[in-house]
Amino acid sequence: MKRLTKWIISLAVLLCVFPNNYMLLQAKGTDVTTHVANSSKKQSATIDKNKQATTDDTGFQDTETAFVFENRAKLTLSVSKSGSATSTSVGDKVHVDVTIESYTNGDMTGHENSSMIIPYPNEVQGFKITTPGTLQASGTNNMKLVPMGGNDLSTVLLFYEAIKGIPLGSTDGFATQFNNIPTSKQAIFENLKKSGDKVTASYDSEITPDAVGKDSFTIASGFYDSANGGQFTDDLSVNLPGNKITDWNLTLDNPELSMTVDPKNSSTLINAASGNWSNYSGSKTATMQYQVDNGAKQTIASSDIDQTNKKFSTKFDLSKSDQTIDKDGDHIVKFFTTIDGIVQEADLTVHVTIKKATTPPVLKLNPAEVQVDETSNGQYTLNVKGTFNDIDSSKVTIFGTYADNSNVGLTNNTFDNTNQGKDNDFSLSFTTPAGKLVPGTNRLVFWAKDPDGNISQKVDFNVTVNPVAANEPPTFTLDSTSILLDSKTSGTYDFVLAGKFTDKDSDSVKFTSTFKDNTTTTSDSFDNTTKGSPVPFKINMSVPVDKLNNGNNSMTVVATDSDGGKSSVITVKFTMQTSELKFATVASNSSFNDGILASGTGYSYHAKDWQVDVSDTVTKPGATPTWKLQATQDQAFIDSTTNKQLSTNMRYKNQAGNYISLSVGKPVDVDMVKSSDDETLYQLGWTSLDGFQLPFRSYEHTGNYQSKVTWTLVDAP
Repeated sequence: MKRLTKWIISLAVLLCVFPNNYMLLQAKGTDVTTHVANSSKKQSATIDKNKQATTDDTGFQDTETAFVFENRAKLTLSVSKSGSATSTSVGDKVHVDVTIESYTNGDMTGHENSSMIIPYPNEVQGFKITTPGTLQASGTNNMKLVPMGGNDLSTVLLFYEAIKGIPLGSTDGFATQFNNIPTSKQAIFENLKKSGDKVTASYDSEITPDAVGKDSFTIASGFYDSANGGQFTDDLSVNLPGNKITDWNLTLDNPELSMTVDPKNSSTLINAASGNWSNYSGSKTATMQYQVDNGAKQTIASSDIDQTNKKFSTKFDLSKSDQTIDKDGDHIVKFFTTIDGIVQEADLTVHVTIKKATTPPVLKLNPAEVQVDETSNGQYTLNVKGTFNDIDSSKVTIFGTYADNSNVGLTNNTFDNTNQGKDNDFSLSFTTPAGKLVPGTNRLVFWAKDPDGNISQKVDFNVTVNPVAANEPPTFTLDSTSILLDSKTSGTYDFVLAGKFTDKDSDSVKFTSTFKDNTTTTSDSFDNTTKGSPVPFKINMSVPVDKLNNGNNSMTVVATDSDGGKSSVITVKFTMQTSELKFATVASNSSFNDGILASGTGYSYHAKDWQVDVSDTVTKPGATPTWKLQATQDQAFIDSTTNKQLSTNMRYKNQAGNYISLSVGKPVDVDMVKSSDDETLYQLGWTSLDGFQLPFRSYEHTGNYQSKVTWTLVDAP
């Protein structure tokens, strides 16, 4: 029975009387169901149906429309549901819109007592309101829509001519707008005066546990036109999906699948599907079937059903369809789960592509075996040559795998089939990643594939890696590792490195020397004339003087054979025959940190730019130097801009912590410390609080003061 019929029966006995005895709608005692059955009384037919069932991820949606008021307006019923697109369960959210939209301009006189049927849920039926309904007219704010009594999934919204001071009323079974609505907007017709004006009644609802076991809801709407004795539109109805409402549903892991079917191979008609009914809270056993294109239902084996975790994984056979699977197209596989007599279903759309009946290519390799010598980095460049033959394709692509089934990285591996049905030559070159080939025989596999997906027989390509014995590095000795040189200040030092080297397996050996400044000198290579026996060598060295300064000097020597093997390192030390005491580095300008004038005496401490380095190659290692460093303040501190003079001179804090005041022209002994990097080098080694300091009085003039210090080396006890 159509739900519209139930609504109209209620409407047939309706008589609503409002203030001032104004009759909104009067239905005569005629059985209104005859209007529904009599097609001549239908105002217009439904002209547009747009059913749209989306995937399980986005829920279900359906829309139906019809023209009313002599095609001057359109009535639309739109229903959307969350959850599954193929079943309805407890907790699913349902949104309903019923809209009437004007297509023309001007009043619709004569239709004032018309009414629009709104499918409104009642909680007794297991279908409750979650968001109260609203009535939205073009250009107005939302107005509340309230169902009044009754257990049917329906209510009626009345249309009537506007009369000042009379709000929309309510009566049992009908919707209402609240009072205090501006009188100019009281009548719905007042909001349908021009093309595009519309009025929409909306609400949100939810399926409750009271609905479990019921047939799925049919949400229907219609329109009663009061003109010409009363006429009804067609019943606009939307069926929520599923044959029963449950508190669980069947969901497929993948509701869509693409398959390529080979007419010559029936096994290609078989594929897999999986899903679950995990929101089922009961413990009863589920049974399952599937059906292909309305064909006979097939029972799914119990071994494919996981009753504990409430899921399944099975295979289906497209040959069970009531259609012939011989062309590209879509096929529907329905899966049914039955628990305690209630059936839930889910649809799988299978996009079928029929494989073209083409001939696969034929691949030959020539040669099918190659040999390479083992490399130190484990990489090999290989050439693969041969022929391919394909009767009906325009080109072929060649692929390959290593012994571990990883892909061979091939480029430029697609070739035009210029001679269909005949052998075509091809050649490929590629470099293997390190470690893909090991010593011994390695089996690679190659095959050809045409654009239709046909694959040739796989062909072996054997690569034998010949192992190479490990290289033994050279050894060598020097006749002397201590060399005495005459000290020079310019030119070069000329000396000879002589010794013997031994290498068992390389053709030549070269020597590399590295000096203290990290610069290197490489000698010419020496032929390994008697492998495994000592070979004498002599290297004439000519080294710039700046490579070997006075003091401790050394260089390291290493031998490298032609196969990359390196010997141990030998250090050669040099001794200079002359000695010298001199300044190595003296800063041209030094400074004190800024001082702040205050009461009493202030102090300005030396900055980091004080540097005096002394090179001593006279004192023997371990002995105490007999020389000393002296500093003399040559003049008072004067501001060159103002010619003001400080009233004080510098003072010196020595390593013992004693302070020595300086007088202009009077030298002071300055402590030196030996460098940790060079035993012949001595430095000031001051901390931030010792060394030179500059005292000043509170009455000094601010300015930038300068003086001069003379450093003197005194070579005497």
